[in-house]
Amino acid sequence: MDFSKLRESVNTQEVQTTIKEVEHLYVGINPYIAKHVLGSDIESKRVIIDNPLDIHDLRFKGPSIDRHINITEVKVLNEDQAKKNQNDGIGDNEIKDQENAFEKVAENADIAKEPLAVCSNNVDNQKIYDAIFYKDGKFRAFGGRTQPQEFFSGEAFYSSTARQMNEESFYGCSLENVKTSIEPVCQESIVMDMEFLDSEVIVRLADNEVIKANKIYFGKSVPELVELTKNKDIYAEEFLNNLDLLAGPEKLIIELEINVDKFERNKTYFIPFSQNQESGHFIGEFCENPRGVTGKFIFHLNNDDPSEQYLTAVIKKLKSTLRRIFELSESNFLGEYIYLDRSPAPVGGAKENSDEITYENNLCAMVSAYTMRGDSGEYFSHNQGLTSLNY
Repeated sequence: MDFSKLRESVNTQEVQTTIKEVEHLYVGINPYIAKHVLGSDIESKRVIIDNPLDIHDLRFKGPSIDRHINITEVKVLNEDQAKKNQNDGIGDNEIKDQENAFEKVAENADIAKEPLAVCSNNVDNQKIYDAIFYKDGKFRAFGGRTQPQEFFSGEAFYSSTARQMNEESFYGCSLENVKTSIEPVCQESIVMDMEFLDSEVIVRLADNEVIKANKIYFGKSVPELVELTKNKDIYAEEFLNNLDLLAGPEKLIIELEINVDKFERNKTYFIPFSQNQESGHFIGEFCENPRGVTGKFIFHLNNDDPSEQYLTAVIKKLKSTLRRIFELSESNFLGEYIYLDRSPAPVGGAKENSDEITYENNLCAMVSAYTMRGDSGEYFSHNQGLTSLNY
C-alpha cells in the first residue's frame, strides 16, 4: 500500500494555520485588562489567556498596590528630619510617640504629598494603610530610631502609604458579572511570538493559529513583551541594553483565611522571614471576611527557580511566624489561596539610570501594574497601570 499521499496529507495538516483578524487583541488577564475590555465599544476583540478564566484573575491580589510616596525620598527626609530634631532639642521618646512617622516627616519638612492619582470611587478613603515593621518583639512605625531589616528587591514599594482598592467600585459591578461579561471573548492559548509591522501585529499561537490585530493591549511586564517580540529591532538600542533594569523577583502571594481577629487594621505589616539573618520580609495586610479576617501577604522570592518544596516551606514559615507573633493555633487557619506571579516587575525597584529606558510602540499599549516608572522617578500608584489606556 502506498502511504506517500497519506503522509503528504498529514504533513499538510501539521503546518496548516488558521488566520483570524481582530481590531483589539489583549494578551494576559488582570483587573486593568478586564476593565478595559468592559469599557471598550470595539466589537472585534479577543483576550488570550494562559489558563481558564478564574475569578481570582479579576481581583487585586496581595497587599494594596495603590501607593504614592517615594520611599527613597522619605528615607532621605527621615535623615534630615532626625538632624533637625536633634538641633531643635526634640527627644527620642517624642519621635517614637508620633502616630504616623511618614505623615510627621512630610509635615515637618513642609512637603505636600501628591494626591492619589485614581478616581475617588475606586478606593475606600477610610482605609488608608501605613506600614509598620516587626523587630525586637514589637511592631514599630518606619522613620523612628529603630531601623528595620534591609529591604530586598521589590519590598520598598510596600513601605509607603496606601489605600485599599474597592473592586466593585473599580468595575462598577460584581466580580461574577465581570467574569460572565468577558468570558465570551477569552481564548485559552499560548502566545509563541508577536511581529510588529507598519499597521498591524501578527501574533502566532501555539495551536497553529495566527491572529492579525490592529492593536495589542499587553497585560504582563515589559521584559515579557520584549521576549515575545519576534522583530526586536523595533525597540531602541538604549531600551534593549538597559532592559535588565526592569528585572525583578518573582512574587509569591499567600492569602490566609483566619477565624480570629488579633490584627491591627489599616496597617501594612513587614514581618522578617528570619529574626537572625536578613532574608526578606513577609509583607501583608488584614481585612474582614464573613468568617473572620483574611491576611493578604506577598513574599519576594530570591530563588531563581523555586521548587514546590521551597514554596511549601515559605508558606509554612509564614504560618508559624504568625502563630508565634499573634499567639494563634493551627486550627485558626481556615483556608488559603496561593498565587505565584512570575512576571519580573520592578515594583519600587527603579534604578538611578532608569531614565535611559524609553518605550515607544504605537501598536502596543501596556495595560498592567508593571509599568516602567511614573513621571517622578519611583513614584508608583494604581493609576500607573492605567496610563496606557489613553492610547
